[in-house]
Amino acid sequence: LDMLVGVVIALALSRRGQDPRCAILWWWHPLPMLECAIGGHPEIAAVFLTTVAIFWLATSRSLLAAAALGAAIAAKLLPVGWVPLLVCAGGARVWIPLLVVLLVALVPFLGSDLGLATEGLREYGSSWYSGDLLYRPVGELLGLDPENRFSPGAQWLRGFLVLAWLAIAWHCRGLSPWRAFLVVSFAFALLSPTLHPWYLLWLLPAAVIERSWASLFLTWTILFQYLVLDNWRALGVWELPHGTRVLVFGLPLLLVIRHWRYGRVERDTIPG
Repeated sequence: LDMLVGVVIALALSRRGQDPRCAILWWWHPLPMLECAIGGHPEIAAVFLTTVAIFWLATSRSLLAAAALGAAIAAKLLPVGWVPLLVCAGGARVWIPLLVVLLVALVPFLGSDLGLATEGLREYGSSWYSGDLLYRPVGELLGLDPENRFSPGAQWLRGFLVLAWLAIAWHCRGLSPWRAFLVVSFAFALLSPTLHPWYLLWLLPAAVIERSWASLFLTWTILFQYLVLDNWRALGVWELPHGTRVLVFGLPLLLVIRHWRYGRVERDTIPG
């Protein structure tokens, strides 16, 4: 799946009149190597299916794109962010293959205990905070205790960040497929209360195709977050070293701000 994502990137670049050899920016990137080829992380299944869906959407095969996106949602919830794009580009008919594939994927689990089946997701949504850009700083600025999973204020803040991301996904529904893939992935990286390195696997394919330097740098600077493993192995504490947030987000955000400041809307920028 890791290698096939690179194939899809090369095909997309070729269709856009760009050098398909730039797919090497995925194939030789340490992040997919570490998380997919070495770590075998299941995230790559959903990333592959979403990348295929965006490719088919960009080539006006919306029904195939809907089927692929339905399969991606069955693997991970994040592809829900590209449903508005799919519906805007393909019309109401895309709901049929999207829902059929999604429901077929759920059939083997119909007899499962719903509470047990969603326990991991609820635990993740309420108590996983690591590597974030905004959640903890904003929470502390508002006088909240972001680490307290039972704090109503912290729960509201998490809900607000989810809604903000969904609002961006809705706003991007009229963009070109690859640009929407890029912006929604980038927004997720900025708004997520938890940002593990493998979450940037979603951003990398679109960053290569759209030539987004800010996004490409973020997929490299995110590697600083592996420093958390030092404290984990030595002390059993999951805590990033001080200053990691600046190392990860500093340069990518400076690139975005620079282009916004000069009012540029170019192929190698995140659109304003």
